[in-house]
Amino acid sequence: MAIEEGADPNGAWTAVIGIIGAVLTLAIIVGLQALYNQVYQDELQRKVYGAVSDQLMQTRADQLATMNSYKWVDQEAGVAGIPIEVAMEKVVTELKGTSRAAHSTGEMTVPETGTHGH
Repeated sequence: MAIEEGADPNGAWTAVIGIIGAVLTLAIIVGLQALYNQVYQDELQRKVYGAVSDQLMQTRADQLATMNSYKWVDQEAGVAGIPIEVAMEKVVTELKGTSRAAHSTGEMTVPETGTHGH
């Protein structure tokens, strides 16, 4: 199909090529935006959320050591700090004992408050 000189271009083919070009351009833009967002999220995860400073790691280690050790809080008053797991078990045991006693007598009791450690 030869185009004669001075003839008008075919309108249908021009429209088809224009639509195809617009769809391809839109697909490329959407694809590049998705790629950018993925790379951005990966970098954010790596640099912000994944980075842990030495000071933070040391602080966490110190806190774990404090929570899992026996120590005197106030030796003169006889107040000791115990590991948190042990303290939780003691509280549960005390509350179960208080609950059984209250249930058998029909009255509600509140356990003594005190320092069980840090």
